[in-house]
Amino acid sequence: MPMQRFLTLFAALATLAPGALWAQATTVQLPNFNFSTVTTTVTAPDGGTVLLGGISRLSEGSVDRGVPGLGKIPGLGRLFKNRGIGRETSASTFTVTPRIIILEEEEERQVGRPLDRDYAGSGSADAAAFAARSGVDPAVVQKAALLSRHIARSSAEPLHLGGPAQPVAGSDAPVDSSPLASAEQIRRTNELAASQRQSEAGVFFAKGRQAALEGRTGAAKVYYNMAARRSTGEFHEQILAHLEALQGDKNELISKSP
Repeated sequence: MPMQRFLTLFAALATLAPGALWAQATTVQLPNFNFSTVTTTVTAPDGGTVLLGGISRLSEGSVDRGVPGLGKIPGLGRLFKNRGIGRETSASTFTVTPRIIILEEEEERQVGRPLDRDYAGSGSADAAAFAARSGVDPAVVQKAALLSRHIARSSAEPLHLGGPAQPVAGSDAPVDSSPLASAEQIRRTNELAASQRQSEAGVFFAKGRQAALEGRTGAAKVYYNMAARRSTGEFHEQILAHLEALQGDKNELISKSP
């Protein structure tokens, strides 16, 4: 029969020349690379998003296995030929979202009032501007500004805070219309200001701990920084330790992420 004769012939060829019969044709196609560059300037608003560009990838390949020549036999070619085809595509884009962070404005937004440096400005214009914004008595603001500028003055340059002055015994010098601020008064004023800042630090520290417990790490760091700028001594070191702990937790999460 024809089929038996074909199988007998195939067995004889496989016995006589197995290497030539089963040899495979190998084709290797090297990849092509194309490069292009561009230099430009892009202006993005604060909080806006700009698309810089993207990358598209495509790879495709095929593998043929079988016996050369026998794969073309009608009806039997599928027994001696095998083909595998693979294709992979991917795309990625690059975007930029700039954000300008001004720490003073961020702190003002958190606490609901301007920073301490605003009401200890360098002149009467600053004090008047702060008084207009905050509703505080302008005279009080002006005194705070004077204390901030002249806190290191020597006793030979007395600081006047407003109000009638007392004449100096045995002196013919004209009397100023404002009293002299004694060193004790300045010390008490500084102690009161330091105590107030320490109290504010405690409030921000408590808010930072609450935010950390709720998992809001970013808000906790803001509160801790605000508390650190107002605290001193051991309390200051304690706040810095909490900041370092937050940073350590963040690094640990990054190292554990896949």
